[in-house]
Amino acid sequence: METNKVRISSCIATRRLDPIFYRCGISRFGKVFKLTRVGLVVSSMQSGFAAGKENQATAKDGVIQVRPTNIDTEGELIFDKNVYVPADANRPMLMKEDIVFNNTNSQELVGKSAMIRENKSLFFSNHITRIRVNKSMIIPDYLCIILNIYQREKIFFSICTNWNNQSGVNIELLKSVEIPLPPLLTQQKIVDIYNKAKREKQEKEKESQRLLDEIDTYLLAQLGIELPKEEQRELTFKVKVSALIGARYNPFSYSAKTAMLQELITSSPIKKKRVNEMLVLSSAGDWGIDEDEADSNDFVRCLVIRSTEFDNQYNLNLDSSRVKYRMVKRDKLEKMDLQEGDILVEKSGGSEDQPVGRVALLTSDVLQESTLGYSNFIHKIRLDKAQVNPEYAFYFLRTMYRIGMTESMQSQTNGIRNLSMSSFLNQHLLLPDNQENINEQINHKYAQARKNQEQAKRIILEAKEQIERIILS
Repeated sequence: METNKVRISSCIATRRLDPIFYRCGISRFGKVFKLTRVGLVVSSMQSGFAAGKENQATAKDGVIQVRPTNIDTEGELIFDKNVYVPADANRPMLMKEDIVFNNTNSQELVGKSAMIRENKSLFFSNHITRIRVNKSMIIPDYLCIILNIYQREKIFFSICTNWNNQSGVNIELLKSVEIPLPPLLTQQKIVDIYNKAKREKQEKEKESQRLLDEIDTYLLAQLGIELPKEEQRELTFKVKVSALIGARYNPFSYSAKTAMLQELITSSPIKKKRVNEMLVLSSAGDWGIDEDEADSNDFVRCLVIRSTEFDNQYNLNLDSSRVKYRMVKRDKLEKMDLQEGDILVEKSGGSEDQPVGRVALLTSDVLQESTLGYSNFIHKIRLDKAQVNPEYAFYFLRTMYRIGMTESMQSQTNGIRNLSMSSFLNQHLLLPDNQENINEQINHKYAQARKNQEQAKRIILEAKEQIERIILS
């Protein structure tokens, strides 16, 4: 039996007697540099405040409240989806060089941290601990790097307390955590290594995004479609009553933008057909039931594709940590009949800033992942390969979604956006003669973008390994 020796003084300081706590692996970080408690190198620690919907504000009259969702897994702040609280709230705020530590999350994510790098008005939630350091002892960036190393090495996973599917590291526990404390010059060397790698990573990601952004522009150019400059969205517009008879009452369907996009497609000299004219098979999905509820003779265990698996940059993302396996009736799965070239359409879901109607293509490598199904929020279509290349159809439909055409085909009820499948299937699809060549060019751009993203990941990974070698020798 493997045993660990623990000082009684450590038990008293941490107030912990559980053995897992002392097997978290902190001791190996003290082989080169002396370990020092976090509480001895900080000047203050403070948790933020809760803000329910009734206490929130809008982007126009509020200030962002930093929450765990604003911290990515690389230790950077992201502000793509924000919660705002009133600007006049008499609450503690963040300032430049503060560290934000995620004190409550799932056990896998608790402890992720980021540093505030600019002077910006920001509040922080009760799931965030604000850390201000004693700069004569430790560089803020260095502490942030160490906290994220500990998070990746599952140290916070081991020492956190758990309740109601949540895990936490409170201020007293965080103060007791020991970290390696090299001289300030060595700390700065570590910070420089990491920041250099971050800059190089960002350049690679920037180039990758440029390639991805070019795809829609390239496809539209191949189709001879030139979009006008984006103008402010119309708040009101006039529609003839005759246009509404027997039609949908969704205002997007009658906007000038929608009319302009439809005109660009219908007036194109390129051959065109409606999607439903090329339709071979159309099938709804099924969410299935839990594994423990199913009779194995009548059901099949399969990976059920949801909207969550639709990747906004590429295609489907069937990451094993996110997917859901369900039991689907055997006869229903046979009716789904998923084949290479089938297109999945998101018919329900979306969000405030993401319209419903995204598409995904079933490729040979996706079909090899597992036995696949798709949820009742997804619809499958199969197009006649003699009339259209399925991969080209996927790229065309996705570009139509991105330029806003698909948004005119949806409605919204109870916060959920729903796609009108009849409108979706009734849209025109342009059919140029060079569909395969278009696919090749787009796939080349995707390959280059992926290559840059992989290089970006490798750059930051090598920097982390170099830093750990300095600390651990």
